[in-house]
Amino acid sequence: MYDYRKRHASYRADLDSIASFGKFAWIPVWDDHEVADNTYRDGVADQNNTESSFIQYDIEFGGEGVSFDQRKMNAVRAYFEWMPIRQVEMDDNLRIWRTFKIGTLMDVIMLDTRDYDRSITDLYWNTDYIHQISNDAGRSMMGSRQENWFYNELIQSKKRGATWRIIGSQTVFSRINESVAYGSENPLDYDAWDGYQANRNRTFKTLYDNNITNNIVLAGDSHLSFVSDLIWLDEHAYDPTTGNGSIGVEFAGSAVSSPCPYGQNITMANANTASQWLVANNRELQWQDVCECHRR
Repeated sequence: MYDYRKRHASYRADLDSIASFGKFAWIPVWDDHEVADNTYRDGVADQNNTESSFIQYDIEFGGEGVSFDQRKMNAVRAYFEWMPIRQVEMDDNLRIWRTFKIGTLMDVIMLDTRDYDRSITDLYWNTDYIHQISNDAGRSMMGSRQENWFYNELIQSKKRGATWRIIGSQTVFSRINESVAYGSENPLDYDAWDGYQANRNRTFKTLYDNNITNNIVLAGDSHLSFVSDLIWLDEHAYDPTTGNGSIGVEFAGSAVSSPCPYGQNITMANANTASQWLVANNRELQWQDVCECHRR
């Protein structure tokens, strides 16, 4: 608990952070590192709910280890202590998914694609396995309860006449072939929605079946910048030149300080080459910037 509180306190001591929280309204949502790297329902990259994992974590951290469930609850408690957020549901301490209705202009739908009830993700040592099951119908980015809530929110937003739907997703929603960085054996980011393709298809089905357009997905995590059309490839006709066939767009933001997958010290020339390759090899990808990570 102390480590999580100390980390939040150090960030909030930054003068720019103080000014930002004082001047602007915030709608915060956590990513994986509010707990640890590549969080899912039952663990993270370096720990899960098994006895051997508990013992290893206990030894590595000088006898102060805890079970993963307790570790996650410690992180959640520190988050609610430090961040400008109200508890959404008094009987569910882990629920952070919620909707903000701003007149008929837009609905802001904030998802939790990390902690709540996400099926096992890419933990680095199991990438081949996650690739193999990435289209399994039983896999979910958010669990059945949140999924059903999400689809209902989309439908109700259309019915009530909201012009736009802004969907906050911690991970990139669009398919992104990144074999230029990851290699051809496992070319996708299986920690993102590419590792939960059936869940993404169910989302697309809800949108297309109900003619829900004007959707904007805001995503992070990739340490890169993307602009993509939202299109259910191979299910609907699509013209990448005009965008006809898409039901919205996705904007994925870069990292503040973390390196991109193409290397921390990548040259501008190599970054531009990688960006050009990505756009050329992903039909729905309209723009991409690797250079931004280099400039930061």
